[in-house]
Amino acid sequence: MTAGGVAVAMASGEARGSIPFFVVLMTFFLTNFCVLTAVVVISMSETWSIVAILVTNVSVPLFLASASRWTAAAERRNDAIATWSPAVLALLAAEIVAIALSLGVAFSLPSRRRDFI
Repeated sequence: MTAGGVAVAMASGEARGSIPFFVVLMTFFLTNFCVLTAVVVISMSETWSIVAILVTNVSVPLFLASASRWTAAAERRNDAIATWSPAVLALLAAEIVAIALSLGVAFSLPSRRRDFI
């Protein structure tokens, strides 16, 4: 869906300055999903699952406020071209690392478990 949204934005004649922030935001949602999935798979506890859901849901508006300041999204929103600043690339790199770690832990730890009951 993210690739489709970027493709539509690139094909339209509108300003493309908000594309980097859009990609960072969509990658954050994927990161949230991967972290939540890892917690649920690893903990096998309703309490920890509920806590993880609350934490990931509360993190969304905090991330929106912080990321828009870090990436200067408001100033670049109406630019004709997409500017992939170092802050945007650093956020994307951190999100990709978090995704990889979450999925790695989610797949490796349960495979070491000896008792599944």
